[in-house]
Amino acid sequence: MNFIAESARLGEGTTVGYFSVIEENVLIGHSCTIGHNVVIREQNEIGDRLAVWNNTVIDYGCRIGNGVKNSSRRNCREWKKVTLITVPL
Repeated sequence: MNFIAESARLGEGTTVGYFSVIEENVLIGHSCTIGHNVVIREQNEIGDRLAVWNNTVIDYGCRIGNGVKNSSRRNCREWKKVTLITVPL
């Protein structure tokens, strides 16, 4: 079972795996894949075509650009900006 906060906004075609949590004031772009057991904390902005793999935490206030792929168990610390496209999707 997932928890997606009422104020969170997910773009068209974005999928969320089992047991994931998306907290308040999160904006996720279109065609994203959020894996299982992922926690996306408050006030994050995530671009389009992002892949967040299983068992990952994206902490408060991160800004992640389009097409970024985040591997399993790699966490994004508070207020970090990620614009590097590691793997095109």
